[in-house]
Amino acid sequence: MHKPTRVGVAESPTSGLVSLWPDAVLVKSARNGDKESFDELVRRHDPFLVRFLNRIVPSEAVADLRQEVWIGAWVSMARFDSRSRFRTWVAQIAMNKSRDWFRSSSRERLHIGGDASDSVATDQYAVTDMRLAVQDAVCKLPEDRRNILDLYYGAGLNLPEIAALLGRNLSTVKYQFYEAHTQVESALGPGWKEGGK
Repeated sequence: MHKPTRVGVAESPTSGLVSLWPDAVLVKSARNGDKESFDELVRRHDPFLVRFLNRIVPSEAVADLRQEVWIGAWVSMARFDSRSRFRTWVAQIAMNKSRDWFRSSSRERLHIGGDASDSVATDQYAVTDMRLAVQDAVCKLPEDRRNILDLYYGAGLNLPEIAALLGRNLSTVKYQFYEAHTQVESALGPGWKEGGK
């Protein structure tokens, strides 16, 4: 499968009967490299992606990240595990792209703020170090727990919404949510709360 230079977002249903196919059929076809099937998946799920990104990143970043997510989805389509829902998979790609965007924009803000006083710059680096430490701890979590934290804190979804999105039992999501916090706190060590003040 070749990497496209740009994935177009269809504004109207694609030609033929593809627009009548269920997601499962479109996913299977797109995994085999059928661009028309993928374009139909984009048309169906793009409104969700835009809403999702608007809850995570500043509005000026949405258009670029939206494009990056669909390109990433197309390039990775052959490796998509059909055991999860397509929308959930797209949300995971969006979270990863958004995380990269925040890391990169945090570094830029620190460099731009070079004329600030030493104490302010030190505070900025301390806060960034703490955020990166938390982010690293979250990245080391099992995927099921990491996704829940991403959706809760990044996308602003509540636990029932996350359970519905991931197709999991609410009790399971609640357990994984609290377990994830315990594991992150353990990874950061006993002094992290004082250091993060």
